[in-house]
Amino acid sequence: AVPLEEAALAARRAALGDQHPDVGRSLNALGTLYNRAGRYQEAEPLQRQAVAILERSLGPASPDLAEAQMQLGLTCFLLGKSDEAESLYRSALAIRESALGPDHPDVAANLSHLGYLLNNQERYQEAEPFLLRALKIRESALGPDHFLVALSLDLLGDLYGREGRNAEAQALYLRSLAIKRKVYAPDHPLIAESHFALGNVYAAQGKSEQAAEELRAGLAMVENSLGPTHISLSRGLQSLGMLLANQGQWQEAEGAFRRLVTVYEAAVGPSHQWVGEALNNLGWVLSDGLQRYPEAELVLRRAVAIFPMDGKPGFAGALARWSLANCLRDQNRAVDALPYYAEALEILETAGGSKRQDNPQLPDLIADYAKSLRAADRPADAATLESRGL
Repeated sequence: AVPLEEAALAARRAALGDQHPDVGRSLNALGTLYNRAGRYQEAEPLQRQAVAILERSLGPASPDLAEAQMQLGLTCFLLGKSDEAESLYRSALAIRESALGPDHPDVAANLSHLGYLLNNQERYQEAEPFLLRALKIRESALGPDHFLVALSLDLLGDLYGREGRNAEAQALYLRSLAIKRKVYAPDHPLIAESHFALGNVYAAQGKSEQAAEELRAGLAMVENSLGPTHISLSRGLQSLGMLLANQGQWQEAEGAFRRLVTVYEAAVGPSHQWVGEALNNLGWVLSDGLQRYPEAELVLRRAVAIFPMDGKPGFAGALARWSLANCLRDQNRAVDALPYYAEALEILETAGGSKRQDNPQLPDLIADYAKSLRAADRPADAATLESRGL
């Protein structure tokens, strides 16, 4: 499909010129194909061109512009540019509601993308109304067994799972899986997604054997249909790695997280936040689980570099520094660890405040930091720090 669309784009440019709306549509179509293939960095410039051409040629209220904005928003989200993605999604939603009406299936697509983004930012109360509205539109417009209804069920189930509403999430996922089995081939990647989702719900309920069975089934489906390094493996690898680590199966967990790093690097490049998060998990397994401290240190230093203090390090940046500090401390290098504890504390307090009830990770971080201060022969500083955590 990509070579055909590339040829179509070249032909339209030659026949119509660079600024024709059909060229914009073709750029958007090609960018969407790149996106689906995990080629996000190649998709982005094409989609930006598409948005600019369609806005100039068709005006700011065109449904074609809304489609291009939504596709660019998806690519931005996948490249870690969440603020820009949200702005694009909201613009596309407003255009479609005005042009198509509030109950059109294309409006449901925008609602789903926006709800998914908000859910991933842990803005659950904002996300739920968008996802519920998308589900209602799709059930009404498309019928209860349409594959897009299954997608909406998955998104809402993910939200409920994150909120700990596991029974509700499980029911939604099982309904989604039943729909997909009617629509898709047995090893389709979207069926694999249902297995990943059920695996996570079972893990949250303490059903480890059922969870592992679901996750491995989903991974096998994706490998068979898309290959061993496709981005669609990431959810299953992350979940399986955590499940294995929590069961003390550290070497198996290491393998899952190493594969996850490779998958993310291939899809989004070596400096993306997803790579940093996967490195955090790998470093934790190497350090806490396997006591391979020099290896863990190298991995965690790379994770820290992905989340610089002058950027937006977020919780993942704090976790990378905290894990690296613990790794250094466990190698009897408490003095080397102290700057990383300090940075982790600064990030957490900036993000969540200095009160324990607003920042539940804070007491554990302060305890680790104080332990290293004492190991560095700074007991007074340790006592002062601990008084902040009371």
